[in-house]
Amino acid sequence: MASLSPRTRRRALHYALSHAWVLSLARAGLGLPRRPPTEGYLTEAVRWGLGELAAAASRRRPVVWCNVALPSEFVYGLGAVPIMPEMAAGFAAAWRGAPDFIVRADGDGFPPDLCSFHRCALGLAREGWLPRPDAVVATSLFCDGAKKFLAHCSRLFGVPFHLIDVPYEDGSRAVARVAARLQEVAAALQAGGHGFDARHLPRSLELSNRARQHYLEVMRLRRHRPAPWRGSEALSYASVFFMSFGSPGGVRIYDALRRALAARVAGGRFAVPRERWRLLWLHFRPFYPGKLMPFLELEHGAVIAAEDMSHLWWEQLDPGRPWESLARKMTSHFMWGPVERRLEVMLRLARDYAVDGIVHYSHWGCRQSTGAVSILRQAAVGAGIPFLNLDGDCIDPRNGREEQARTRLEAFLESLPERRDAFAAGSGG
Repeated sequence: MASLSPRTRRRALHYALSHAWVLSLARAGLGLPRRPPTEGYLTEAVRWGLGELAAAASRRRPVVWCNVALPSEFVYGLGAVPIMPEMAAGFAAAWRGAPDFIVRADGDGFPPDLCSFHRCALGLAREGWLPRPDAVVATSLFCDGAKKFLAHCSRLFGVPFHLIDVPYEDGSRAVARVAARLQEVAAALQAGGHGFDARHLPRSLELSNRARQHYLEVMRLRRHRPAPWRGSEALSYASVFFMSFGSPGGVRIYDALRRALAARVAGGRFAVPRERWRLLWLHFRPFYPGKLMPFLELEHGAVIAAEDMSHLWWEQLDPGRPWESLARKMTSHFMWGPVERRLEVMLRLARDYAVDGIVHYSHWGCRQSTGAVSILRQAAVGAGIPFLNLDGDCIDPRNGREEQARTRLEAFLESLPERRDAFAAGSGG
C-alpha cells in the first residue's frame, strides 16, 4: 500500500469500507497473529470496528446514524449498528483526508465557521464513505450543531429523523420525559421495518454494565504514578468510548485494556519515560497526524493522566428498567445542564489523578465546550491548578496552529514549578 499513490490508496480504502466481504476478511485475518498482552486491546478494538462496519455494509443489521450523546446501548438494544459521523471525521483526519471532505461540504454552502467535525462528516456522507442509514436519531445533548447536521443528513438520504430532546434540568420529571421519548422513537423505528427490535435492550444493558466494570478498573489503574497509558492514545479511543458500550466488543476491549494496564503497572512499564508532569486534558485532541502530542508527552515528560471526554459518569444500568436507565444516563451527563456539573468533574479528576495543570483544547467552531473556558479557568486557578487554553482544530490541520500551540505548551510547562511554589506559599504549605 505504501507504494501506491494517495489517490489509489484512497480508492482502495473506499472500496474496502463499502464491501462487507473485504471487512470480514480483514477482521478474520486479525485473529492470526498473536499480540502481547500489552497490545491485545488494540486488536479487539479493530476487530470490533471492522465487524460493525461489515454488519452495516452487508445490511445484516439496520443502521442508525446518531450523535455521540445518544447512548450506544439504545441502538444495540434495537439490534442495529450505530454510526456516528462525528467520530468518522476523526478517522478521516487521521488518514490526512479531512481537508478534501471539508472542501466538499463547503461546496454545498456550509460556512467555514461551523464545526469541522460536522463539515468533514458531511463530505464523507456526500461522497458515500459511510454506510447508508435506515434512520437518523439525534439528541439535544450537548452540541446544537450535531442535531442540525443529522437532520440535514436524514433529508439527504430520505430516511426518518428522530430528535430526543433532553431537558436542561435533572430530576425525576426529566428522566420520565426522556424515557417516554426513547420508547416513542423505538416504537417508530420498529414500525418502520428494517428489522429494528427492542427485545435486544436488556442484553445490551447487561453488556454495558460488564464493560463499565472493566472501565472503572481502567480508570483506577490510570491513577498510578507513573501513568501506565498515554492520554494522547486514550483520546484516540474516543470512538470506542462513545460507540462500544452495549456490544460484546465493548466488553472484550475494556477487559483487554484492563489486563494490559494491570500488566504494565506490575511490570513497571509506563507510558512516558521520566514522567515529570501530570495533566488533565479537557475536550478532544487533534486527530490528524502531528507533533503536538509526542512533543508534550515524550519530549517533555508531561503525561495526560486523565481526560474529561473519556470520563465515565453514569451509574450502573438496570436491564429490568431500560428506558429509565438510559434516560438517567442522558440527563446526568456532566456536559449538560448548569456549568457547575462540569466544574465539579474537572476538579474531581484533577484531584483523583493528582495533576499539575489543566489544558483545555478549544476546537474551531465549537461553542459547546469553548463557551465555558473563562469559568473553567477561574475555578481551576481558584483551586491552585494552573490552566492553559489552546486554540486549534481537531479535524482540519489548516486551522491547527500547531507551532503556536507547541510554543504555548512549552511556556506553560516551564512555568509549572514556579506556579506550584507560589500556590504552596500562598496557602501556607
